[in-house]
This record gives sequence, structure tokens and C-alpha cells, in this order.
Amino acid sequence: MGLKPTTLDEQLEILKHRNIILPYKSDMILLQYGYYNLVNGYKNPFIDTIKSSALGEDYYKDGTSLDHLVELYKFDSILRQNLLYCIVTVETQMKSLISLYFSNRFGSSHWDYLNPKSFTKDPSKKKFVNSLITKLQRDISKFQTKKRHPAICHFIETYNQVPLWVLNTIMDFGTMSKFYDNLSDDMKKSIAKSINSNLTPKVLSSILYYLTDIRNKCAHNNRLYIHKIDQRASRVSMIPQLSIHKEMQIPYNAETKQYQYGQDDILAAALCLSMFFDQTRIFGVNYEAIEKSLQTLEENIPDDAAAFVREVTGLSEKFLQKLYEIFE
Repeated sequence: MGLKPTTLDEQLEILKHRNIILPYKSDMILLQYGYYNLVNGYKNPFIDTIKSSALGEDYYKDGTSLDHLVELYKFDSILRQNLLYCIVTVETQMKSLISLYFSNRFGSSHWDYLNPKSFTKDPSKKKFVNSLITKLQRDISKFQTKKRHPAICHFIETYNQVPLWVLNTIMDFGTMSKFYDNLSDDMKKSIAKSINSNLTPKVLSSILYYLTDIRNKCAHNNRLYIHKIDQRASRVSMIPQLSIHKEMQIPYNAETKQYQYGQDDILAAALCLSMFFDQTRIFGVNYEAIEKSLQTLEENIPDDAAAFVREVTGLSEKFLQKLYEIFE
């Protein structure tokens, strides 16, 4: 038996019962943002955890308004837009470099990148290489069969192959990350160093996998600001320690051997992206825009909720200012 859906009036009654102040046209707010997306997605900073535990259901802190959740949603949207723009730029750069280095050594036809011999010889990665090749074959077949991509169809029909630089147009960020991770060690090193002299292949692989998760949340309009907590639940690994962590003077915990911020939060994503944009700010993270949106949020929600957002994202005013100074 399926779950019984609630009406709009019932949703408003639930919120009122849980101590949320309902502003004028609250019904229109729920229609625009959706109850599940807005309330379940952005309730965390506003929940009274003690009363909620006692009641066995969510109960909001006194003075919490539905407008507060909307303000947090708006901040999250700005954050997603800013990071996605940068991640897409990184994706283009990575695909270009992979195509260049791979094609110069092995060629660019799909017989080259569908050949296991073109990838790492590490026996422990054999199954990952085979899985990657299977995924590439499946993607080509999907776009060819459904006529979803004119260039794929053209090259299959005309040349019976899809060159790597055309494959790049249908390769998603996650697959691209796996492609890089399964290249030979020397090729991975060359690509990493061409991006940033401080990058090692291991660090770059970790960064790409971290950004894959961030990109997926941005692209699918999922809640992003609380990534640190979501990540713990999914057991996604944190990014490795980077030289910029020290440069940023982020507090270090000698017992856990981890930085307090910047390894498993939104600040970590910003630090990852900084490794690609050390020479130019034109495509870099707009730290000023993020700080401005945080200040706007602080003006429109309770102080404790705003402090929660700063803490869970790692985006303190001090750190954002430091990033701006480094890449100014």
C-alpha cells in the first residue's frame, strides 16, 4: 500500500503544528519550491533538536519562518550555480588534456581507447579498465542507436568509428574521471603537472572524484550547502591535504591528522577548483559573490542558523577573504 499524499492545506497545518511561522502566501511558496525540496532539504539549521527528540518529530526553534527556509534555498542556488560553472570549465580542460596526451601516444580512433592495452598495466586495475571500456561502448551505442547525437551518428555511418575528441562530448564527468584514473602513471603525471605543478596523479584523481559528487548535486539541483553531512552518510572520502590548506592557515588537528575545514565540505570544493585556476581568475570561483550571498543570508535568517551554515560549509568570511587575496 502506497503512502497517502498530503494536500497543500495539510502541509501548511503540519508546518504550523511544528512551530513554523507561515508568512503571507505560504501556499504559493510551497507550490513554487515544493514541500519536500524546501522543508526537508533546508530545515537543519532551524530545528530545535531537544524538543524534536522529546516529541519524536521535527519541531522548529521559536521565531522560525518559512521565509527563512526560502532564504537558505536561494543561497544554495547561488552556490550551485557558481560551483557548477567552474566545474564545467574544469571538465572541458580535463577532456582536452586527456584527448591530447592519449591521442598523441595511442591515436584517437575508438579502437585505440577501447583497447585495454592503452591503459594502465596495473593488474589490480584490470577490472576497472574493462568496466570503463564497457561503459564507453555502451554510451556510443546508446547515442548511435537513438540518434541522439548527430556527430556520433555521422562518424559511425561515415568512418565506422568515433574519435576520442567526439567521444568527449558525451562523456560525463564521472566517466572522464575514471578515464584519467586508469591511464598509465606517466601519462597521468604529465596531465597533472600541466594543470598545476603542485598536483600529483593521486591528488588529481581524488579531486576529480570529489568534484564529480559536487557536480552531480549541482546539475540535479540537489541540496549542496550541507554536503559535509550528506557526505558522511554516504561515506565518500575527503580530499587529500593540499598545499593551499597551509597557505590558508586552516586549523589542523594533530590527533585526527585532518584540517578542521576544507577537506570534506564546500570549502574543499573551492580549494579543489583553485588547483585548476591558479594562473587566472577569469574562470575561477567568484569568492566575492559567495561572500555577498552569505552576508545577504545572514541579514535574513537568525544568527545561530547563519553560523550553522558558515560552519558546515567551511565558508567563513576569513577563509573567503584569504582565497580572494591569493587569487586576486
